[in-house]
Amino acid sequence: MLGEFFVTYGAWLWLALGILLIVTETLVPGMHFIWFGLAALAVGSALLTAWFDYSLQLLAFGILSMVTVYFGKRLYGHKMKSDQPNLNERGLDYVGRTALVETPINGGRGRVRLGDTVWAAEGADMPAGTSVTVTGINGTVLVVAKA
Repeated sequence: MLGEFFVTYGAWLWLALGILLIVTETLVPGMHFIWFGLAALAVGSALLTAWFDYSLQLLAFGILSMVTVYFGKRLYGHKMKSDQPNLNERGLDYVGRTALVETPINGGRGRVRLGDTVWAAEGADMPAGTSVTVTGINGTVLVVAKA
C-alpha cells in the first residue's frame, strides 16, 4: 500500500519536499535548507521523466545534496562570514579595555564596571575603585588584572 503511494506520487513527493525545504529556508537564518531543497527538486524532476527505484532515489538525493552543499559553500561561503565575529561572545570585545572595580575582588571573584554595565570579574584581590584591564573572558566572567 505504501509502496503504491510512492510509485504513484514519488516525483510529486520529492518536488513538494524541495519546495517545503526552500520555503523553510526563508524562515530559518543562514543558508542551510536551500541546498537540500534544490537536490530534492532535481530528484523530483528526474522522476517526472523516468522512474527509478527508491534506493536510487535516496542515493541520488544524497549525492545531489552533497554536490549542492559543496558548490553552495564555494559560491556563498565567503558571504556568510559575520562582520561581527565576537557577536556571541560579547566579552571578547572588552579585552584590553579599562574598567573600575565596583565590588572588591576577594578570593579571586568580584564585580567591575565597564561603561554602563557591571560584570562579574575574576583576578587578583583588589579593593573597590581600583582601575583594571580586561585580559580575557571565562564564560560570562571578565578576567582582569591591575592596570
